Amino acid sequence: MDIFFIDIRYPLAHPENMKKTLLTLPEDLLGNVQKISGAATKSGAVVTAMEEYVRDKKLNRLMGRIGKGFGISLKELKKSRKKG
Repeated sequence: MDIFFIDIRYPLAHPENMKKTLLTLPEDLLGNVQKISGAATKSGAVVTAMEEYVRDKKLNRLMGRIGKGFGISLKELKKSRKKG
């Protein structure tokens, strides 16, 4: 397993808001993420993966709350939509 020094930077981010971190990552996994994401750099691939992870977690939390607010569970809501 190779060790990569990854400088994680958001476009237009200010240097005081960035953190340089040493990560040990499986080379094949990092390569797959870079290829799938279309990122030009390894840093870009890691940032993209992190952004998508956070977005997915927030979306899952929101979806879990939506059904509760209407007196129907998310599972029941999905089931009723399939019946159409």
